[in-house]
Amino acid sequence: MGLFSPKPPPPHEDNDFGLSSHKLPPHEFDDDFGLFSHKPPPHEFDNDFGLFSHEPPPHEFDDDSRFFPPKLLPHRGVAQGFESFPPRPPPPPRFTFLRRLQIVDMKKQVVFGYHKVLPNELLRPLHHKGQIIGWVGLHPHEVIMDNLALSFQAQQRHSYILIAALAVVVSVLVSWLLARQLLNPIRHIATGARALGSGHYQTRLPVKSADELGQLASDFNHLAHTLERNEQARRQWIADISHELRTPLAVLRGEIEAMQDGIHAMTLENLKSLHSETLSLGKLVDDLYELALSDLGALDYRKEVVDIADVLDSVVTAFQPRFAAKNILLINQVQEWVTIFADTRRLTQLFTNLLENSLRYTDPPGRLEISIAITANHVLLDFKDSAPAVPDDSLDKLFERLYRVDKSRSRTLGGAGLGLAICRNIVEAHEGQISAQHSPLGGVWVQVKLPRNG
Repeated sequence: MGLFSPKPPPPHEDNDFGLSSHKLPPHEFDDDFGLFSHKPPPHEFDNDFGLFSHEPPPHEFDDDSRFFPPKLLPHRGVAQGFESFPPRPPPPPRFTFLRRLQIVDMKKQVVFGYHKVLPNELLRPLHHKGQIIGWVGLHPHEVIMDNLALSFQAQQRHSYILIAALAVVVSVLVSWLLARQLLNPIRHIATGARALGSGHYQTRLPVKSADELGQLASDFNHLAHTLERNEQARRQWIADISHELRTPLAVLRGEIEAMQDGIHAMTLENLKSLHSETLSLGKLVDDLYELALSDLGALDYRKEVVDIADVLDSVVTAFQPRFAAKNILLINQVQEWVTIFADTRRLTQLFTNLLENSLRYTDPPGRLEISIAITANHVLLDFKDSAPAVPDDSLDKLFERLYRVDKSRSRTLGGAGLGLAICRNIVEAHEGQISAQHSPLGGVWVQVKLPRNG
């Protein structure tokens, strides 16, 4: 292309390392392309290290890395021209240490590393076989001395401090808001728990979210509702017991005072009335005591394999005269021999209470049908009587203590509202279930579900 006109190379010889030593031809200036010719400096060969010491030309200096890699003299002929120069090697890794490291030869020419020769106080000698063969140094970190740079650095430092302080303030504010948001529901729950512990069972918490705290508040409200309902039941229980005990005592007291005042004569009929009230009072006390033992789990159950049809038949036989006297037809359809694991004495008490309840509250002429259904694991006993029926809202309450649908009518018939409650405890003690629903005969349908294996 006419850029350079190299001269024929002089004869050359190979040295001990197999490298060709010669001088490169000078480059001419080409006005067409605007290139400047230059004569590269001669390379000095160091036999000890195999490195060529040189001062690199300006165009080979990398301003980014400020690093000169060592070069070996290329083996080429001059006839190859400028185009035969090998490609420039890639820059070294940009490690801070390598950019600051410098190796110079005995003539203080840079062999490797930092481009400017360091002052003597930063250089340390390299020894080989007792002789100094070069120097090694490490360029210190640059210190900003320019006033403008120092001012910019101070402004940056001030800005960093302001940003850090603002970040701390914002973090504290956000943390406080989050902590308040999280702690407020906990404080409400703690306040409600203290109120609940003081006996204020009407306490309720607002449910404002659907997360864990909201679920906890909902569970708290459910617990408070349960405690409030139990407290109301306890108070009602005490009031009902007091009333039930006071009624027969008041009758006894009135009869005795009337005899003392001479209003009633002490006849056999009047004594029989007093005896009847005493029996009623004793029955109530016995039922209360038995129910209390059942709640405490203190009732004894002696379970064994029994024929449920045989137990039921004996109870029905005992009640037949009383049902017939009241003009109520008692039909027992349980004839199949079925064994279960249960307490015979408690089953007898269960069937007695159910038949007694139907006898008292079934209007004559009436009807009571008893049937049985057998499954693989359970025995179902159905007691269906005729009118009168029970309201829908009273069906679930029939097995509660001292509950009566018609309090005045029940008291006249002698019931205290404890029979069905005792029935439920007996059934649950046998791991069974008891329920009430409307009967197809117009009255109440009580179903007892007992496991066959007890």
